[in-house]
Amino acid sequence: MATAAVSASAETKWFEQFEKAFPESRRNRLSTELRQAFTRMTAEDLKRWSSQTIRVLALSVWRRLRTIGVSLRRLGVATRAELERLYGRPENETLWAYLWRRIKAFWDGSRSLALSAKRSGEALITELRANPKEAGPRFLVAVLGYVLASGGLDADGGAPDLDLEMGGIGLHRSIFFHSFLIGAVLETAIYGLACSMEIAHEKLPTPHDPFWDLVDKHRTDWAVAATNGISVGVAYHLLVDAFIQTGTYHGIGIPLPGDIHSAGFAANAAVEGMDVGRKGETFKARK
Repeated sequence: MATAAVSASAETKWFEQFEKAFPESRRNRLSTELRQAFTRMTAEDLKRWSSQTIRVLALSVWRRLRTIGVSLRRLGVATRAELERLYGRPENETLWAYLWRRIKAFWDGSRSLALSAKRSGEALITELRANPKEAGPRFLVAVLGYVLASGGLDADGGAPDLDLEMGGIGLHRSIFFHSFLIGAVLETAIYGLACSMEIAHEKLPTPHDPFWDLVDKHRTDWAVAATNGISVGVAYHLLVDAFIQTGTYHGIGIPLPGDIHSAGFAANAAVEGMDVGRKGETFKARK
């Protein structure tokens, strides 16, 4: 009960701060200015928006396909190197001794990865403390993107489960919604929103509320943070489907063992997870 009370108190405080920063009169002004901006958009503006958005969709899908190709090539190179090490080991080294040595090497690599993740977390905390006004909103939209895409820690809902909402149980775990494709589509949607706000800012009345200048200044950083959070969320959801809430893809038309379906969920989770940190490519292609 104490935890619930603290949570309720924090929520109340947040709403009070929101009401103080955005009273009804300011919200009405923001709404009016945005409507005016959108009504001033021309056919050329809409053409520019649609062409850039379609281009980003193609780029987002291609980047993930490229990740698959690069990963398969690296897997092949690693497999060949491992076989060469296996057959080139000293004659007096037993197979079990060799496997133990390779397990230790894998463990050392995993520790290095964990230390790298720890350093990244520490860097984030340092940035939040040093510059909360800049880093705070980016962190917030990243967490929001993760929660909305994953469905939470239990992965119940989220972006992949939209197929259940749209088509019922017969469409659940479709190859579109439960693959890296949903990540690419959501990334494109966020980009399209950022692009529309860029155009809308050019059409705002003068003078206008300074909030729109703040959005225009940070829209790219916020969009990158949101899409990174979405990719983490989609990857997490698919990992849960692969190893905890196991099931099968629907609508692929080919009977396959359950382990193959789980491997498909895990592979798509890996592809989407590896795309985190690469969103800058999307926004470099803006012009």
